[in-house]
Amino acid sequence: RLTLATDQLLVAEQGNRLTVQAGTGQDASLVGVLLRAQAGHDAAIERCPGRSPRYRRQLFLRLMRVRNHIDSGASLGAEGTLARLADIAKLSPTHFLRVYRDVFGHTPHKHVVAARMEAARAMLLSTSLGVTQVCRALGFENRCAFARSFKQHYGIAPTHLRGSARVDGAMREARTEIRNPGTAAAQVTQPA
Repeated sequence: RLTLATDQLLVAEQGNRLTVQAGTGQDASLVGVLLRAQAGHDAAIERCPGRSPRYRRQLFLRLMRVRNHIDSGASLGAEGTLARLADIAKLSPTHFLRVYRDVFGHTPHKHVVAARMEAARAMLLSTSLGVTQVCRALGFENRCAFARSFKQHYGIAPTHLRGSARVDGAMREARTEIRNPGTAAAQVTQPA
């Protein structure tokens, strides 16, 4: 039994769970955020194979290390291979694939593709890079495979997404001009 008490917090271990009672202020809000972030992990830990709760938690931590690696963008290129991800988790590729799918409900490849698509969407909306440059930067072999995967994920082609973003931006500028007539023209005509 572990108990830690400070001025604002009381942390006690009850069985396999930690209970936290927070005081008021910033510490209480931080603890609340951390507890909400960790809320779904208990069910995932239970889905991990293993006899002891300790082993299941260790395995879950290794799987989360892989998810963090994927989410950080480090695996968007060639680093996203199954062998590399399994090596991060310190498991064989076959066992890693099976356990990852059992715990998270989808394969690591699906998670890598989703991360690539999110990065592609962000790059298309925030940079002037061409679609081919974006797909190469994210590790896709060719533009057709990238476009097909992007459309399957978002329901819109990458070129149409960029076109609609330009139209939306022009509409926002037009609405701003209507609300504040002369501001855009005044900004352009002022000497630098």
